[in-house]
This record gives sequence, structure tokens and C-alpha cells, in this order.
Amino acid sequence: MVEKMNYLITTFEDSYFVSQSLREDNLFDVVVLWENVNEAVEVDRIQSHDSVVVAIKDRPARELVLDCLRQKGIPNHMLLDFFGIYNANIPFMVADRVMSNPFYEQYEGIILGLSHAEVGIISDNLKIPFANLAVSSQDLFYDLETFQYVLDKYASKLRNLRYLVVDMYK
Repeated sequence: MVEKMNYLITTFEDSYFVSQSLREDNLFDVVVLWENVNEAVEVDRIQSHDSVVVAIKDRPARELVLDCLRQKGIPNHMLLDFFGIYNANIPFMVADRVMSNPFYEQYEGIILGLSHAEVGIISDNLKIPFANLAVSSQDLFYDLETFQYVLDKYASKLRNLRYLVVDMYK
């Protein structure tokens, strides 16, 4: 019987995020840290029956590695594009991305407004949990729509809501 191996190919920079995202420490038999992104990854040890997770955030580098693996004969069904899957699961709306953050079970404040609030108020630096829902080029009408949307969809995270900051720069 041929032994099947589970490989993880990542970079040093991306490895921390991957290790924080995966709940199991022992998923992989071999971890390959790909250091020189200008060269093809060494895939000689990988066999066509092995499963390979490619966890490289930079898309061109990720595609280069996946192409090397396909040329080596690794079939697509044995390849998993970690960041491709991760990015496909991130909501498009800022409100959904912020409110679905698993590190905050409750918010005591919401920040709405324009780009000044979006990039100028860093909610992580505040003493209480704030959800920064500000978006560039948004007007008061859409601030209200956003506020009503999160109240309806994320009511459980807003039970302790005490503050609403609306940035209105002229």
C-alpha cells in the first residue's frame, strides 16, 4: 500500500495566518516553506496521490506553485488553494466583514461616515469594542441604511450598543 502524504506549501510570511486559521496542528505530514518566490518550488518528493494545500497569499506566486504541481502530475482534485477558498468566503459588504469578525461577540459602539472615519478612527485602539462601518463616498442616507441593516442582521452583537459615531466631513 502506498502511503499518502499531506503537504502544506506556504511562505514564512503567510505561515502565521495559516496556522492561526487552521484548528488542527497535525494536519500535515510535511510543511514546505517556499522562500524564493522567483523560483519554482521543489516538488520532487510529492507524488500524484499526495494531497497538497497551497497557502500563499500572493496570487501570481500561488499560481506559479499550483502550475508547478500540475506539471509534476498532481491532479487538481489533490490540490487545495487555501487563500483562494479563504478569499471566496469573505463577504463583499464592509458591514458583513466587520460584523462577522469572530473575535468580537458584542459591540458597544458603531462608527459610520466617510473615508475620514474609515481610515482615521482605528476601532481596535478604543477602550470598548467598536465596529467601524464607515465607507468612502457614503452619504447620510446610506449610513442610515447600513445602521438599519446591521441592527436587523446582527442584533445579537448589538445588544449592548451604547455609542453611535457618525462622521460628517464637509
